[in-house]
Amino acid sequence: MGNEFSRCTGAIVPTDRFRTDEIELLLSVLKKRAGSRWQEFMQRAADGTLSASDREFVCECIGAEFTDVGIGEDNEPTPLGTRLERLLDIVNRSRIQPRVK
Repeated sequence: MGNEFSRCTGAIVPTDRFRTDEIELLLSVLKKRAGSRWQEFMQRAADGTLSASDREFVCECIGAEFTDVGIGEDNEPTPLGTRLERLLDIVNRSRIQPRVK
């Protein structure tokens, strides 16, 4: 699945690359939050075919995960929360910045 991860990173954000741990975190979040559709979203990411609505859904999944497990008792991001914020920034950036060919 290493090649799939490499292709996935370029598909979601052409100007940034995911680290392996970020891909694993995305996979974990989608498995938990996207139900039976998690493979569909990962495949679209790998194929470079995530639509704007797909990206919005992925961002919602990451945001929900952050809300549930990414904030500590002191209301500050936990280490996992910081990783989720970074992942959200990467995915969300591709929704904001146009793709350059």
